[in-house]
Amino acid sequence: LYLADCDCVEYMFLNMTCLGTGFQVVVLLRAGHGTPTSLACLDAFTQHWVSWAGYPKEVVTDRGLNNRGGFCKELTAAGVYCASIGLEAPYQLGKVERHGDIWKTIAAKVVENKSIRGSRAMSTLAAEVTSVVNEKNRVGGSSPAQWVLGKLPRYGAGERGSDELAEQYGCLEERVDPTTIFGERMSIRHEAKKAYV
Repeated sequence: LYLADCDCVEYMFLNMTCLGTGFQVVVLLRAGHGTPTSLACLDAFTQHWVSWAGYPKEVVTDRGLNNRGGFCKELTAAGVYCASIGLEAPYQLGKVERHGDIWKTIAAKVVENKSIRGSRAMSTLAAEVTSVVNEKNRVGGSSPAQWVLGKLPRYGAGERGSDELAEQYGCLEERVDPTTIFGERMSIRHEAKKAYV
């Protein structure tokens, strides 16, 4: 998945989607075009998927070189069945491709509206857009986050459903102050919610 910031610098992301629940994790890999290394993909997968969900039984990938080599070898060693889609059969990963397209459309709108630039900001963008997508999509009446976690995730101060923090004015002040890191994250999150609709 490729997305440019407002300075037209391309960034490469790894898109991971559970075919059962639709839960999606998108991670910034690096700036620039080209094929990421197999080990970079493995590191992103283990740090952002395996670290909290454990190893899946099966991983289905496209036929990119980054999904072979060390990536497949290490997952196979962990007991994961690695399968690649057919050469001219992108429909076999249709759900992943569609989720990636939805994510990219939302992220592109946020980049444009918030003038997102730089690696750190693109990484923050990835986390917030992913969070919004997992919260807003619906599968069988529940969001992918609800399917995976069994409940809605806890929100920051001032978000709906976080009554315990509603009286903490310091938290609310941080949320609306664009000079704080939290305020910047919440601004990106709000823009992603607007773009989702």
